[in-house]
Amino acid sequence: MNAGQASPCPCRADDAEAAHSFWTRGEVLRQFVDESHFSVRVVRCRSCGRRALRLFFELMDMSGGDDSQAWITGLLTDRQSAALEAPDADWLAVATDADPDRRFIARVFPRGGNLMIAWGTGPLPMFPHD
Repeated sequence: MNAGQASPCPCRADDAEAAHSFWTRGEVLRQFVDESHFSVRVVRCRSCGRRALRLFFELMDMSGGDDSQAWITGLLTDRQSAALEAPDADWLAVATDADPDRRFIARVFPRGGNLMIAWGTGPLPMFPHD
């Protein structure tokens, strides 16, 4: 980074865990799905105004209580943000948009496994849920 150059907003931090944590405090602009095991919402970064599509998936483990969970935070382009503002917005079409440069954070806690968190690129991954 050059002297005098601003550092990136924490919502885009190289550290995926830090960026994920920052997005959990984002302002909810629109809620598409709000169920106990699945949610889809558009959030805005309270620092820079950037928008993201946040997805939550939970698959219940009825025998042992070791539920699989995944949180996906997909940064949105201006075009994608505008598409999600339409009254008949199709969040799934935006989530699965084949933009190869789109960045997302995947925070995945699989049943019987360890927490994994990383930045990825491309369409947002979809996980099974109840």
